[in-house]
Amino acid sequence: MVFFEFLHYAVLAQEVQKVLPEAVQQIVKDVQLTEGSTVSNLLVVNERVLLFENIGATQELAKLVTEEGQIIDAIDGRVGKLEQCTTPL
Repeated sequence: MVFFEFLHYAVLAQEVQKVLPEAVQQIVKDVQLTEGSTVSNLLVVNERVLLFENIGATQELAKLVTEEGQIIDAIDGRVGKLEQCTTPL
């Protein structure tokens, strides 16, 4: 029986570095992996930076959706007034 199911997402540090360089750090010294291999100049993504960027972007999108909704409501009101003024053919 599975109580919790986790969905994992991965990002490539090189791809993140292109659009958000402050979210990526380079570890200059060699890093020994558990299977024994060594990685030089490892890039590490700071997930916190991604989280806060995501929150900020979501807030901006929410503002835009609200503004667009207000514009749609205003246009809908104008269309309603025009429909009342026109006579059917």
